[in-house]
Amino acid sequence: MTGEGWFVSDAGRRPYYHGAEAGFPLISLAYYLDIERDAARAAGTRKTIRDALDYQLALNRKVSNPYDYARQSFSIYKNGKLGRDRLEGFFMPHANETGYWWQGESARLSSLAAAAILGGRAVYPAADRAFGVSAELGEFAQHQVDWTLGRNPFDICMLYGFGVHNPPSAESAGDHVAGGISNGITGATLSDEGRGIVFAPGPDENNWRWLEQWLPHSTWFLLAATLMTSG
Repeated sequence: MTGEGWFVSDAGRRPYYHGAEAGFPLISLAYYLDIERDAARAAGTRKTIRDALDYQLALNRKVSNPYDYARQSFSIYKNGKLGRDRLEGFFMPHANETGYWWQGESARLSSLAAAAILGGRAVYPAADRAFGVSAELGEFAQHQVDWTLGRNPFDICMLYGFGVHNPPSAESAGDHVAGGISNGITGATLSDEGRGIVFAPGPDENNWRWLEQWLPHSTWFLLAATLMTSG
């Protein structure tokens, strides 16, 4: 982790970011605290969790962010080269190491909601607040789930069969199942850095990026929802 509070990846060459498991490091550290008996190691772990949560909240506040969408640090990877600059934005960069993979981030949002609750209970506990964490962390966690459930610029509930508007169908995305969660909203199609915002503009063969239901979305959502309803 850097002094600023963001995790590093690839031997420190770039920030850690992930389109599905962004909250996994914090969740792992929070569970690790349950078994660590060494006071110094536990204290270091709590500092890491605290610094990461503080960084995430500060990153969200740096620009106009009316939906409190979880922003991220990243570096682009294009033409076989990793960009030198550390960038900040809302969505997964389209120029990344896979060469093609970018899609909606419903899983990423729920994983960060779960991380805010589990991590917050470890370093910012508040028994009288929602989810047992500080007010700001509780609001952050709620807002990530809200985005998936329809509080987004497209007024679309990604949880199929619920809400007012659901994702449309597309041959490339496969069948929709009630209770399944679609990939979700992304940055503009032609933006290497994932700037702008778009949802299922077509053509059909590309619409899987936004409409496809994927088990990690439902898995992380279930964990977040369970944490929200348990002490």
